[in-house]
Amino acid sequence: MLIALYRHFNSDGKLLYVGISTTPLRRIQQHKSLSAWFRDVVRIELQWYSNRKAAEDAERTAITTENPQFNVANAHPRPRANQICAVVIERSNAAISKHGGVRMAARVLKINPGVLSALARGARPSASSKTLRALGLKRVQKFDHEAIS
Repeated sequence: MLIALYRHFNSDGKLLYVGISTTPLRRIQQHKSLSAWFRDVVRIELQWYSNRKAAEDAERTAITTENPQFNVANAHPRPRANQICAVVIERSNAAISKHGGVRMAARVLKINPGVLSALARGARPSASSKTLRALGLKRVQKFDHEAIS
């Protein structure tokens, strides 16, 4: 799957924003609707990458070295997938221990016991936002097991 790194520039050539997306035209429309800075955009550049990791690395480098005016990713970097996975495993096992087993923990958390068991082993490839929130993760963006490999 191709991933686009996009840069938004104003009329003075100043870099306003850098981001990545598998659907850059849709993402640009979202910025147009939701971002006040978008009214200043006069040029958009796209660079394509063959995988998400390469695009994320390029985005991080661009944000760090090119200092786009409206990126806040430097202040609040996204957790890496393996960090998220470790937290999910830890929280799942803690809930199981606290409630005396998978079935009771699943009942208290109102989630499927099979899903909870798989998450505790790190074997579950994904989980719903509702399940992750039940484990105490407040802001859930994505849990992608494939990104860990």
